[in-house]
Amino acid sequence: MKNNMEDKNKEKKQKKRKRGFFGSLFTLLFIVLLLAVIYLLLTSKGFGFGKGDGEKNDNGSSTEVTTEAEKNEITILVDEQKIFLDGEECKDANDLKDKITKLQSSGNTKPYVLDDSNAIKSTADEVKDVLQSLKDGIGIDIELK
Repeated sequence: MKNNMEDKNKEKKQKKRKRGFFGSLFTLLFIVLLLAVIYLLLTSKGFGFGKGDGEKNDNGSSTEVTTEAEKNEITILVDEQKIFLDGEECKDANDLKDKITKLQSSGNTKPYVLDDSNAIKSTADEVKDVLQSLKDGIGIDIELK
């Protein structure tokens, strides 16, 4: 009986030593991992990709902002029922036709790019009809996005 008790005490001590070793190992591993995460957060300038300042992205491309004078095209945006010619809202398709005619008479040679991805079908069809009549009549260049 005494021998049996001593065996049980030895087993408990061995289990305790194993738990103690693995517990210490996991604690040490957790502390190292925590320190690594803190180091990475402190040395990086933020989360996500790029610097966020518009300079160079990590992939080597740069972000450029083009002004209206530098663009090589004139954008016609149809958003639901609204029509925009290079950011300026037109009253309707006839107003768009008048503005394009004025641009062409002033010597414009830039192509027109139509973006009607958010347009209502009837408005988009009306704008396309106007652009097609201008293409046939005065020979404007039209590109679809």
